[in-house]
Amino acid sequence: MPLRRSTWATPKRTPPSWPPPGLPFTKGWISRANDYIVGWTTTEAWASWEINVAFPGTYEIALKYRCPAADVGAEVEAAVGGQRLTGRITRPMDTPPPPSRDRVPRKIGEVFDLEWALLPLGTIKLDQGRKQLTVKALTKPGKIVMDLEAVMVRKTD
Repeated sequence: MPLRRSTWATPKRTPPSWPPPGLPFTKGWISRANDYIVGWTTTEAWASWEINVAFPGTYEIALKYRCPAADVGAEVEAAVGGQRLTGRITRPMDTPPPPSRDRVPRKIGEVFDLEWALLPLGTIKLDQGRKQLTVKALTKPGKIVMDLEAVMVRKTD
């Protein structure tokens, strides 16, 4: 069961491919759109992306998430290139949006700033080439697993 994106956080344009052709991207977090996954209420659901590993090496994988205190405890897994990393959501993150710093009030349907927690899952070695990156929930002790803003992939060597 694929997950749905936030109904009020739809990107207005397709983000460019990353890294851009010719850019020697070797360090740093990969860019993302202002979009995220909500409504993750079952262990039968998953989120999956095709990624292109430009440079072989060791990569750190982490999830940016939100989860109410009543729902923490889910065990989640990220799998890529035949390798699996797991982690448990133990830190609640359900703060209200901070006051807007915009000069012009946002229209209904626009994305508001939210704080996200970071769940480091570990490191894996990846060869160059296209791979499928999948995130799924192994357990769901509360009403929801989490809202997922991003899968952070960072080259460490």
